[in-house]
Amino acid sequence: LSLPGNGSTLATHADRKRLFVEAGHLAVDLAQRYYEQDDESALPRSIASKGAFENAMALDIAMGGSTNTVLHILAAAHEGEVDFTMEDIDRLSRKVPVLCKVAPAKSDVHMEDVHRAGGIMAILGQLDQAGLINRDLPTVHTATLGEALDHWDIART
Repeated sequence: LSLPGNGSTLATHADRKRLFVEAGHLAVDLAQRYYEQDDESALPRSIASKGAFENAMALDIAMGGSTNTVLHILAAAHEGEVDFTMEDIDRLSRKVPVLCKVAPAKSDVHMEDVHRAGGIMAILGQLDQAGLINRDLPTVHTATLGEALDHWDIART
């Protein structure tokens, strides 16, 4: 539920201001779609589906995993009344490879390194090429994740 670059751009980086502005415009656009056009697809609950949780967990596994992610993703799914469980995490962990380890899993590789290498979208792009994510799901910023990957994944652009 964020814009490309938000998860890997450092707080002090010049691009952070651009992300703030874009996120603000997007929030207003989504609110207008919902309140003025009765467009329920603009709501987070329309985006945060079971498939979206599976994609998010696949990404985390590909980045070396985190016990915090397990706790938080299960809590978020529960709050959103999405049937996403430890069994889903176990199933994903058996098929999704670790593509890169990032701190704290690897102390000398940090999110700024991921950002310079293409960011989250580059990792999602690799998972997509392996058929390990659902590219047909909506995102907060594009009609589908596939559309976002076609635009943002550095291996494709």
